[in-house]
Amino acid sequence: MSLFRGIANAVLGDKAYTKYPSDFGFLGQGYAIGGVVPFQLLVLVAVAGAAALVLNRTVVGRYVYAIGNNKTAAKFTGRAVENVRLGIFAVTGLLSGLAAVFLTSRIGSTRPNIASGWELDIITTVVLGGVAIAGGRATSRAS
Repeated sequence: MSLFRGIANAVLGDKAYTKYPSDFGFLGQGYAIGGVVPFQLLVLVAVAGAAALVLNRTVVGRYVYAIGNNKTAAKFTGRAVENVRLGIFAVTGLLSGLAAVFLTSRIGSTRPNIASGWELDIITTVVLGGVAIAGGRATSRAS
């Protein structure tokens, strides 16, 4: 986090970048389906649906559940635990980047201190959303 904030400070300094194309604002502020449904909501539904399909209907999803239940046991069954974990982290990074694009589009500018101090809010939201901090058990049929 500090590395990327440092890069942003080095590139932008104390200035905000606001020279985005006018169509870029649609991602964060646009509406679809007759101007009723926010575009971001459609993307959320699509991503959540894709995640549900992958986790519940594919071999990779079964591997994710197996690794989440017991990483050591999953490794002894011959699963490529480190490769699956790397893939999970890559997808998390991709979705974080997508969220950053939506935030930038919504605000219409970029500055080095954007979303600074949101870390505790995000952790609180995750905990209130029901994520078990100490870990838990998967509920997939595959586990």
